[in-house]
Amino acid sequence: MFQGYDDLIFTEGKDYLVEGYCNLTIPLFPDEQSYPKESAIPLVETAEKGRSEFFKSLREIGANTIMLADHKKYGSHGMRHWELSCK
Repeated sequence: MFQGYDDLIFTEGKDYLVEGYCNLTIPLFPDEQSYPKESAIPLVETAEKGRSEFFKSLREIGANTIMLADHKKYGSHGMRHWELSCK
């Protein structure tokens, strides 16, 4: 997994790992600062609902939270790998 990807960045405690095929579409959440004030509140409410539904779907398919990501850069190119600790 991740072989050949040396520049990955993981946000420990916030990124998720799904084992196998995942067909979830990651929603784009609007930034309230980029919209006029009169439309910001409905967009924020919609974004919160979208976030809630998305993370619920992740939990339902058994996604794991990445708690530690350690890039093992030693040995030959074929031996280099990422070690992930998840919960």
